[in-house]
Amino acid sequence: MNTKETLIIMHLKKTLLSTGTFEKKFTIIYEVTSVLMKHIFFTKKERLPKSLLYACVVHIIGVMRMSNSAMRPLLLMMRKEYTIHSHSVNVAFMASLMGKEMDYAHEQLIELTYAALLHDIGTIRLENSLLEKTSSLSHDEFELIKYHTEYGYSILKQNGIRNFTILSAVLLHHEKLDGSGYPKGFYGNKIPSLAQIIGVIDIFNALVSKRTFRESYTSYDALMIMKHEMDHQIDHRIVDLLITMLACCKQAHTQVI
Repeated sequence: MNTKETLIIMHLKKTLLSTGTFEKKFTIIYEVTSVLMKHIFFTKKERLPKSLLYACVVHIIGVMRMSNSAMRPLLLMMRKEYTIHSHSVNVAFMASLMGKEMDYAHEQLIELTYAALLHDIGTIRLENSLLEKTSSLSHDEFELIKYHTEYGYSILKQNGIRNFTILSAVLLHHEKLDGSGYPKGFYGNKIPSLAQIIGVIDIFNALVSKRTFRESYTSYDALMIMKHEMDHQIDHRIVDLLITMLACCKQAHTQVI
């Protein structure tokens, strides 16, 4: 950890400690994490600021534990214009919240949230023109996009990350239960649980985010697509837990779904 990273982490911790309400703490860590991820995706530097990333993950977990209505501000953030960095942050926050609902131990929450935050890190090796295309991808373009999972695995390993749970979640988050996913074509229980959780949240956030080629789906419509059109591809138990999380947040339910 260099001096600059140490100072940023200390300042972030001090700011969060001096901030009283959940809403303010949520906004601070969401914005800080967004700025960090935007910088990473913009510069495309493969040497990652691991200390800053880890600090953000720890604070995300801490903030999402604070309130039973943490889903509400997160859903409002999700409805904004899709960017790769905002998508990464949204998936990390929701993964942390889902892990909390699943009674994950702290170390499991760290692994899940860290992998979720960096699940699309491999896209820094892809051309921006491919990632920002406003029309449908051609077959060849989609084949190039698929490499981002393997690129992500490679980037994390070259940064000294050896945690197999994190690495496999990043590598396999696009696998499907019926074997139709990528990059390995794994099916059923061969897909690690963290990869399945991140995969479900990844789909949900993509659907409820506004895209250049379509408006955002409501949470209800997104969940119906996932329940009825993708039931053979994703674990219905994770989708059902997501529905429960949304339903438990009554205010979010009335405003967004």
